[in-house]
Amino acid sequence: MNLIYYDLYQATRLEKFVTAYGQFLKANGEQPVTWKRAATMEDVLREADVVSQLIDFKFSYIVCIIAINLVNYYHINKHASYYIYICI
Repeated sequence: MNLIYYDLYQATRLEKFVTAYGQFLKANGEQPVTWKRAATMEDVLREADVVSQLIDFKFSYIVCIIAINLVNYYHINKHASYYIYICI
């Protein structure tokens, strides 16, 4: 399993955590986990097998609906297998 993420800002804590976990797995004879920062959300949806979105519902109801519709567009085109929506 590998991680691909999109964010406006580089998530260095996430990257360090995933890198350390990958090193732990490798030291214990397992295949390491890697990470990759995508240039766009569309890249994530195109490459991922599982998509999880955390959407701040308090920020904007419209943003939440647009994000869900974007994922649904890719789902219809069979890009990713599973989607998890979390609107808070």
